[in-house]
Amino acid sequence: MAEPPPTLPAERTALAWSRTSLALLGNGALVLLRHLHVDGRPVEVVLAALAVALAVAVALVGRHRNRLLLRGDTPTVSRALLPMGWLIAGFCVFATVALVL
Repeated sequence: MAEPPPTLPAERTALAWSRTSLALLGNGALVLLRHLHVDGRPVEVVLAALAVALAVAVALVGRHRNRLLLRGDTPTVSRALLPMGWLIAGFCVFATVALVL
C-alpha cells in the first residue's frame, strides 16, 4: 500500500486540534448560557473564561505543530502537552458538574 502524501498527516493533525478548540468553545458557551438563563453563579463565568483561554492555547499549539508537519519536521511531544491535556480534562469535569448542579 502506498504511503499517503506528507500533507495528509498535517491536515489530520490540524483538524484534530481545531475540533478540540471548537469543542472547548462550545462547552464554554453552554456554561455561559446556563449562567445567563438559570441562577448566575460566578463560577460559571470563570469556567467560560477558562474555556476561551484553553481554546486559544489549543489553537496556537495546533497551529505550531501543523507548521512543523508541513515543513517536514516531526514534532516531539513537548512538556506543555501533558498539562494542557490535564487542564482540558479538568475543565470538562468541572463544566459537567456546573451544568448538572
